[in-house]
Order: sequence, then structure tokens, then C-alpha cells
Amino acid sequence: MKNYYSLILIAACLAVSAVPAAAISEEVTLSCYKIDPGRVILYIADAVKIIPVAGTIEQTWLGEKDLYYVAIREEEGSPVAYFGCIDPGSLELPPERKLPLEMKGVRIMRLFVKGDDAYFLCLPKNASEGESGTLYRVSMQSPDVSRTQGVRDVYVSGGDMVTITETGSAPAVAFNGVSIPLTIRGDLRIQSFVDGRLVFVTNGGETEIIDIRAGKDLYQYSSRYEYREPSDYDFMVQVKDERPEDSAASDMVLYKVFINGIESGRTDTGPAGVVKEFKNMLEPGHEYLVRLERWDLNVAKGRYERVNNILQPKICRVYIPLNRVIRLMVKFNGTDYTYDLQPVYR
Repeated sequence: MKNYYSLILIAACLAVSAVPAAAISEEVTLSCYKIDPGRVILYIADAVKIIPVAGTIEQTWLGEKDLYYVAIREEEGSPVAYFGCIDPGSLELPPERKLPLEMKGVRIMRLFVKGDDAYFLCLPKNASEGESGTLYRVSMQSPDVSRTQGVRDVYVSGGDMVTITETGSAPAVAFNGVSIPLTIRGDLRIQSFVDGRLVFVTNGGETEIIDIRAGKDLYQYSSRYEYREPSDYDFMVQVKDERPEDSAASDMVLYKVFINGIESGRTDTGPAGVVKEFKNMLEPGHEYLVRLERWDLNVAKGRYERVNNILQPKICRVYIPLNRVIRLMVKFNGTDYTYDLQPVYR
């Protein structure tokens, strides 16, 4: 019987030694890594492993076990993106996949992997402050690719993903169908996502804190400004014509203001080139539909008349945060309106 077990042990050892070394994958923990031109350096406990990677590595994502990367290579004069996955315990070179992404004139600013999908946020290389890009979702199990336009930033914590997206009048934090407009502007980035609910968004000088699960804007602070606190109003509308024609300044204009479909007042009456203002106190922690209605003075008839629908402003969604005054700035160039939501400073 002793000889029988000895034969089994010898046979098992021979079977293991017959497996190619490249196929053996060890359970190892990746301490940290470094990106060098043409390679990735892995630091595993007291060992170092060098993985050659062709091209320029633009972004990496460290998963639970594997290290993912996206590399850009020139092929026939055009940049091409390749997605790879490095198993720290494997002796094989990482498998790569050519990505069906248009890389000309853009950069991959974010990479992360969630389940069986990889996400890539692409922004123009010469993007201006606050410019948005395209978020691609690529399935790792099929050739399926989907894209979402108007994304400024994306952040993943655990299995949760939050984004900053464009909504028309203001960028907003979005998560599982919930969207909370932001009041800070500029080059917005998600700084952190805490406890699966608190989203910290910053532009470098201001920070806004969102409780995304409760659907509330909690707090905002700045290293440069002090915010005006509500007294008799927390919402302000300012409208100004910026038409190049000199005659526009002599037109007498007013705007009626509708909030959630109810007429809530009107702006000052005055020449088109002068800022017209409306103030109101709204309950914070809620989003409102705000619609302006333009009325011009008909001098011949001696009364104000509503202008045709083509020259009317569109509906805006306005979120009123706690302990802050929000201003909706509307500008008209004779053809189109622009909208900007921002906090009011002291």
C-alpha cells in the first residue's frame, strides 16, 4: 500500500511538470505598478515583473485581481486603441483587443471596468474648460459597443458608477436614473464617491457635495468665494438682449415667469439691452420647471404683445439647493437664447 501511494505522488508530480510554465497562473497580490514607455512594471510583494506593451498607455484601471490598460498605437498614420488585461500571476503576455473607437483628435481620459463591460471616456485633445465628451461601453464578451454623448466625467466605486452629464442649462450628477443639477461651473471632476451616496464634485476652487441616493444637493464650499445666503429670495432670473443691432437697445421688453406651469411674476420692464430681473423664494431641495415668456412693446398700439413662439425661450430645469441663492442668467442674441445656472456670491 505504501508503494501504491508513492506511485500516485510521483505521477502527480510528473503531470504538473508537464504543463507549460506559461499556462501556470499564481494567486498573487499586486502591491503597486508603474507605467514606463513600452512597458508596465508590476511590484508583487518583494518581486518585480516587467510586461512589455506596445504603444503609449493612456489609462489604467486596477480591478480586484487584474490590471487593465488602454494603449494607443499608430497604424497606417492613424491612432488605434488597444485594450489589455494583465494577470499579475500569469507568465503569459496580456491578451489585447482592438477597440472600435474613433481616436483621431481625442484622448481617453477615464477607463474603468464594471462586470463584463469596459468604459472609456473620450474628450477632445484641445477641449476647452467644461467641454464634454463621449462615454463608450464595450462588452468584453461580445462586439457590442454603446456610447453616451455629453459626459464630462465618470467615477466608479465598487459596483456603482456616477457621471457628470450635460442637461442643457446646467451639468448634473447622474446615478441610476437620478440626476441632480450642479451649481458650480468650470472644469468639473468627481473628486470622490463616499459610502455609495455622497458625491464630491470640484472645479479646483469650489466643491459641491451631493447625496445622490437621497436626490439632494447638501453643501457647497469654496476657497475663493462666499456664497449669498437666502433672505427674501433664493432664486433669481436675469435676462439681457445681446443683439449687435443698435436698434435693439431701444426696444422695450418684459418677461413673464412661469414656475411649474404657474405664472409667478414678471421681470422689470426696460430696454432690451438692460438686464431685467425677477426674484422669488422657492422651497429648497426640489427641481422646478422654469419658463420665460417674452413680451415686446408695440408702440403703435401702445401695449405689450407676446412675441411669436420662434423667439420664445425654452423651458429650463432649475434645482434649488440648501442655503444658497441660484441665478438663471438668460442671454438673447436676436435668434437664440443661452442659459447659465450659477450660485450668487457675496
